[in-house]
Amino acid sequence: MLSKFESQFLKQKCDKHYHGYHEYYNYVLGNTTIKSLLEIGVAWGDSLKAWKAIWPDATIEALDLHRQYDLNLEEQFKIYNIDSTNKESSKLVSSTYDMVVDDGNHNWKIQLETFNLYFDKAKKFYVIEDVMGIRSLDLLLKYLPKDVRDDTHIFESRGHKRVFNVDGYSEVDSYRIMFIDKR
Repeated sequence: MLSKFESQFLKQKCDKHYHGYHEYYNYVLGNTTIKSLLEIGVAWGDSLKAWKAIWPDATIEALDLHRQYDLNLEEQFKIYNIDSTNKESSKLVSSTYDMVVDDGNHNWKIQLETFNLYFDKAKKFYVIEDVMGIRSLDLLLKYLPKDVRDDTHIFESRGHKRVFNVDGYSEVDSYRIMFIDKR
C-alpha cells in the first residue's frame, strides 16, 4: 500500500517521487499533522498540490523567483514572487510555520543563505531538498550550527546519479535531502 506521500507525489507528478523523497517524508513525518507550511521553490506547483492533498486543512504558502506555474495556483495558495535570499522576503511571509521546505535553488551557498533567513520560521521541521552531492552536503554541514547538525537526518536520493560541479570540484553523486527536527 502506498503511503500518503507516495500516493500524492505520484498523482501530482511531483519530482519528489522521482527522487524517492516520499520514503523519507513518510519515515520522518509519518502521521505528523502539519497545520502550516512554507515551500521555497514552486516550479510548476506540483508539490503545493500534493501538500494540500496530504494536509487539506493546512495553510500553505510559497515563494519563488520565477513564475513557471499556472497562475490559477495563486487562487489556492499565497505565492510570493521574490528571491529567498532577499532579506525582505522573510519579512513578507508569515511569522512561523510547522514546516519549511527549501526546494529552491540547489546551490549549497544559496541553501545556506535561505536557511539563515528561514530556519527560525520553522516550528517542527526545516527541510532542505536536493543537496547536490557529498561535497555540497559537507559544506552545508560545516556551516550549520552544531545543535542543528545534531538534529539533522540525511537521506540519499533514489534517483540516478549525475555530475555535480561544486566550487570547482566535480563529482558523480546523488541528491540528498536533509530533515532538521526542531521538536
